[in-house]
Amino acid sequence: MNPSIFFRWRHAAVATVVAILPTMSFAAVPGPDVIALLKDPQRGRGIVVAPDDLLDRPGYPYSDLEEQPDFTNATAWTSVLGSLPSGIGHDDALDILRWDLGATRARPGMEVATRGDLSDPFIEASVVKAGVDADIFRHMIDLTGYEHSTRAAGFAVAMQILRRQIEQTPAERRDALGVRADVFDRMMAARFMDHLTSYDVNYLSLLLQYHLVHRRYGDADRMGARELPAAYRVARVAAAYRDLEGYLLTYPCNRDATPREGRAGTGQPGDDRPLCFAGATDRAVYQWYLGEVDRQAHRIPDAPHESGLAKVLAAAALFMPLLDAAAIVEFAGAAEAESLAAEAFAAEESVEATAERALPLSCARVD
Repeated sequence: MNPSIFFRWRHAAVATVVAILPTMSFAAVPGPDVIALLKDPQRGRGIVVAPDDLLDRPGYPYSDLEEQPDFTNATAWTSVLGSLPSGIGHDDALDILRWDLGATRARPGMEVATRGDLSDPFIEASVVKAGVDADIFRHMIDLTGYEHSTRAAGFAVAMQILRRQIEQTPAERRDALGVRADVFDRMMAARFMDHLTSYDVNYLSLLLQYHLVHRRYGDADRMGARELPAAYRVARVAAAYRDLEGYLLTYPCNRDATPREGRAGTGQPGDDRPLCFAGATDRAVYQWYLGEVDRQAHRIPDAPHESGLAKVLAAAALFMPLLDAAAIVEFAGAAEAESLAAEAFAAEESVEATAERALPLSCARVD
């Protein structure tokens, strides 16, 4: 089949998905941090929730949700519910845990409300769930190319974080808080990687690193939905880039966002087929992402030290260690997180001191 004909067919086919899928059940509500309550010995009293506890078929990337996880029968769960704000009950608390622990999928019209900002609703669903604007999504892959899409995904999320800080910070306070609108403007104006400065890519890398280490749960994204943890956001953007790149044969999803038999990956060792990302859980997409990082790393060619590619790869060395499996252990303590951060800083010694000093300020919450 002519690839261009196939891609036109695919876009037409998936465009019907919103009409096919059943009743919408969008993102969990912003606000409460149920994970923190579970960790509180005065409330959670020993409740340990693993992502698999929330899934009907643990280990299967397209699993449905477990409707009544065992831990909800514990007396301590009642204590946790009693600590939540008024109006947030059992179902909301479960939805929050499912969202924050990566148990939900990205089916347009179900977990994600799409608006038509991108031509393919499956791609848009991943981008929307990651909380990244379409212009940033397109621009970062234009700069890096698909060979380095895992890096592009990290920088796309960092750019979105910076855009949000710029919007929330009065212009007269940005310098004092280290919110660099000039970095954002230069990145969006760049047309080739050689146009990027080491300062700009290092600044963005440190910004993303901060959000990977200091995980906050419950913030609302720009559309008012609950924001995913940063690692899942990066993985979802990378998945959207993989879908955008296209497939030589059959698309791995059916029109109803279920995996196409024989074409969609299972997520098992040795199965290199791409997932049906819209129908896969965030956790499964994240595991795919880790493998994709490794595959892309093995095909990176030698590059001149001062090339744009070299700058991107050196800066990405700051946040890539934090996207390893250990970085997404939601119940890890602060000491483990800070240790991971120290390892990431050691991975690249040429980070400009100005960017390093600006990071804690740029990550400060703006009142």
